[in-house]
Amino acid sequence: MINLLHFQTLIASKAARMVLVAPGKLLVDFGMRRAHGAEAALLAARASYLAGLSGSATVLAAPLFGVPVYGTMVHSFIQAHEDEVKAFENFAHSQPDNVALLIDTYDTEAAAEKVVALAPHLKKEGISIKWVRLDSGDLADHARKVRQILDKGELTEVRIFASSSLDEYTLREFVLAGVPIDGFGIGSRLLLIW
Repeated sequence: MINLLHFQTLIASKAARMVLVAPGKLLVDFGMRRAHGAEAALLAARASYLAGLSGSATVLAAPLFGVPVYGTMVHSFIQAHEDEVKAFENFAHSQPDNVALLIDTYDTEAAAEKVVALAPHLKKEGISIKWVRLDSGDLADHARKVRQILDKGELTEVRIFASSSLDEYTLREFVLAGVPIDGFGIGSRLLLIW
């Protein structure tokens, strides 16, 4: 009993610190694959949501605890296609109400340009790109460059989401520096004790 309470209190405390340093940002628990088992992932999804995170990528947390579910495409989806644009297009057609494209599998800025070129074609089909996700490299630098590419391509409504070993200290740095990231996926630094 003490372990269950301690674990969830620890996760809620970490989540609360992240919410405090990044007000107004979309913060999502992305930690299931790093959790110490499925039960820990579910309990962490609930605890972090109760502490103020917007939701979780742990799908089972929705029916069990009412936690909103968020997600994006993964690198393996892109790599399963011969063409990155085709991967973006296929994902958009499979998730037309929540198109969140992972753009850093190969060349982040080149992929952002591909998103700009693809967006008008998808729009004709009634599909809007809502997010692009960054998951590697210098997130701040990539976010600034990607924001410029999206804005120049008249995709000012597309938001930038980032993940990759983020914690409350990194979030605070990004917020204070005005890095144009609108949401964060928090994984290993939320669920694992550092």
